[in-house]
Parts: sequence; C-alpha cells; structure tokens
Amino acid sequence: MKLNLIIVLLFFYVNSFSQTTFTKWINNVSYDEGVRRISEISTGKYLCNLYKQNLNFNLPLTAFDKISILYVLNEYGNITDSLFIEKLDQYYILVNNVIRAENNEILFLCNALNENNLDIQLCLLRTDFNLNIQSYDFYGSPDTEELIIDFCINNNNNIVLIGLDSYEAGEGGHLLWEIDFEGNSLTYMIDDTLSLLIPSILQIPGTGRYHINDAGGVLIYSADFEYDTIIILENADVFQDKPQRHKLIDNFHYIKTGMHFVLSGTLPPEDPWDMAFLILNDEYQIENTFLFGATDTLDYPGKIDFIDTNRIFFSGVKNYITLPPEDSWLCLYITNLNGDTLQSRFYGGYGLYSPSTGLATSDGGYLIAARWFDFHNYVPPGPVDTDIFIMKVDENGLLTNIHSDVPFEQTDVIVYPNPGKDYINIESSLKNLRFQLFNIAGELVLERNFNSSIQLNAGYLSSGNYIYRITLNEKLIKTGKWIKK
Repeated sequence: MKLNLIIVLLFFYVNSFSQTTFTKWINNVSYDEGVRRISEISTGKYLCNLYKQNLNFNLPLTAFDKISILYVLNEYGNITDSLFIEKLDQYYILVNNVIRAENNEILFLCNALNENNLDIQLCLLRTDFNLNIQSYDFYGSPDTEELIIDFCINNNNNIVLIGLDSYEAGEGGHLLWEIDFEGNSLTYMIDDTLSLLIPSILQIPGTGRYHINDAGGVLIYSADFEYDTIIILENADVFQDKPQRHKLIDNFHYIKTGMHFVLSGTLPPEDPWDMAFLILNDEYQIENTFLFGATDTLDYPGKIDFIDTNRIFFSGVKNYITLPPEDSWLCLYITNLNGDTLQSRFYGGYGLYSPSTGLATSDGGYLIAARWFDFHNYVPPGPVDTDIFIMKVDENGLLTNIHSDVPFEQTDVIVYPNPGKDYINIESSLKNLRFQLFNIAGELVLERNFNSSIQLNAGYLSSGNYIYRITLNEKLIKTGKWIKK
C-alpha cells in the first residue's frame, strides 16, 4: 500500500512538472536589447543568451557594440544565475551559442574582437551550470578574420564551424574549421571562390556530406571539406529561406524554414507572406512544402524545433508590420511531418513583437523568447526601448498562468488590424466559426460564417467603435471592441 502511494505521488509530481508554464518580462536593461539563443542545459533549467547595447563601445566594428547577458531560468521562470560579459582580457566578446552542456560544464561558442588590432578570432568559453567562468581560449590567425556564424556536431563527435574571413558583407570567402571538444584544431580551410552572407552548416549523417546553407542555395562539401557542388533552391522566387533555421529529421532529410511569398508584382511589405518550412533531402531537393498563416497577412517565421516529429513546434510573429508598427502576436503552430495543424495559439497583441527564437523542451513543452516594443506609449524622437519577453508553454501551446504588468492575451482567435480601416482579418485553426459585428446602438452590421481564416470588407462602415462576437457552434469564444478609423 505504501509503495502504491509513492508511485501515485510520483506520477502526480512528474505530471505537474510537465505542465509547468510561465511568462517572464525582462526590462531592467535599457535601449537596444535583444535575444540571440535559448537552450536547455538540464531538465527544467534554461539558459537565455541575450544582449544589450554597450554605450561605452567606440570601435568601428559595430557588430561588437553589444554586451552579452546570460540568464539561467528555472522551471518557473525565475532567474537563478546570471553573467554579463563585455570583455575577456583585451577581447570584446559576443556569445554566439551553446555548443554543449553536460557534466556541469557549458561550452559556449563566442566571437572575440581584439581591441588593439581589431583582429576577430574564435573564443571557446567554459562555465559551470551556475555560470561561473572556468576557462576561455582564443583561436585563429592574427592576419585572418575568423567571424564564426554557425556550427554543427559531426559524425566524429567533433565541432565543425562555418564562418567568414572578412567582416565586410559580400567580401572575402568562408572558412570551415573542425575542432574537438578539448579545443584541439583538427582541420582548417578557407574557400575564397564564393562570398557568402549568413552561412549555416549541418552534416547529413547518412552521407557525411556538409550542407552550407546561404540565401537561396546550398554549398555541398564532402566529409573531408572537399567542395562538391552548389545547388540553388528550386522555388527561390517565392521562398526566402532563413539560413540559420533548419533541423535534421533523420539521416537523409532536414527541415528548412522561411517565408513563402504571395507574388503580386510588388515587394514586401506590399507582398504578403506566409510562414513556411520545406522538407529537403540530402540532394537539396524539396520533398514537401508546408505553409502556415493567412492570406494578405505578414506572417514572419521564427524557429522550428521538436523532440518527436509527431509534434513539431513552429513559432513566429503574426501581423509583423513595422512602418508604422501595428499590434502583432507571437504565434505557435503545432504540426507534424504531414503539415497538419494540430493546434495554433496566439500570444500578446498590444505592441510589436519581434521574430522569435524557440526551443522544444524535455518535458514536452516549448519555450519562446522575443523582443516587445510598446509603440502605443512611445514618444518620438526618444530612443526605442524594448523589453525581453520569455514564455514557456505546455505541449498543447497553453499557458496555465500569466504574470504580466502589460496588456497580454492568449487566444485561439485573433482579430486585426485594430484600429482598422478597409478590412478585418480573423485567424484561427478552429472551424465552423461565426463572426458578428455590432454598432454602438447594438445593431448587427456584419455577419459571416467561416472556417479558420477570413478577410472581411469593412470599407463601407462608418468610423467609430464596434463590438464583435465570435462563436463556435453557438458558443461564445471571443468578444471585443473593434475601432474603424
């Protein structure tokens, strides 16, 4: 009996932990702050790699005018440890990513700028799980810039880096560099036959070949860094890829995220786009294309991640309009390798959210980090002050607790733009919906039945305030005020 009770209590503990969610706003840094990466360093322990502007920086390479901020959050979103890094010795440091976290050691990939001769080198930084610095080492040649962009772990369990040998965009070549986890340099080569912009790298496990993704195409190298071929994405005219956002599915396939354009003869933001991801094989051929979003809306992709391909988390920003800014939402589509929308959720509104980064967590949930700009209370020409927003949702994309001092919503249905002028957009993954719009006298002025998404003509309506109701099978699921400009 006692053993059974222990088992039951253990079940409830594990189940409770798996449902832990939180929201976290970080606004104790001013002016230009942002998010680089988030990682899970152990179960329920999350590392957030942020930055803020370095107001003391006076060197010409502006990419380094940031101070790296590292926070460790627990499963409730509380900051348990932190580390601010501006310089190590005579080098300005930019923390790029976590390479590995195990055995109470975090290995960071960093870029380092020598303040004396402006040489850019690789820095490998090691801390414990409480962010106490254990060691750091610099790598590179004093007469070559080594600006590291991305990395992968290859079949030999070594680190393979991709970077540029020139700070100037579109100049110089790119470098491939293999280093073991002890910090020993194994293979180093520079290919100056082609200039890349923001390259990323992964090794296809089944073939051993490296795919170096860049804007609209891929360079393929052998396992020994020998150049093989270049392939241009077959639908590059309508798909703009995000070079650093891809993930292996199996030994021969990977996912690549980007934006799918709806061409109308103009350029963004006039051309709307959808969030999209491709399934590519080891020959860079597209096997499937899946779109997420709504017609005539700017849906900006953030990050795609998963632990099990039966439940893929694809996050981004809905209604990403910056000039002039409009209310936007962090959006999360839960899908699979068939592109089915299992759930969709929208979070935020009441301000402009930036394209986000995300992480599938070991408890089955998903972690999102983004910037938020409260343009409603912004007084120009003052500096733009943004906050960091971090959110942990459960396996269904739900927040069970929301702690926020700013306006924030979690919803299955969004209505935008609000205020609006010529049209009303409604988006949801729900079906059999009914939208009703009433004037201030309570008179019904617009009614439509629809599935998932619709754009309604509102140009004929008089300026003023309206009340909307959205029902699902006669059950009220959302109501609010809509303002006609």
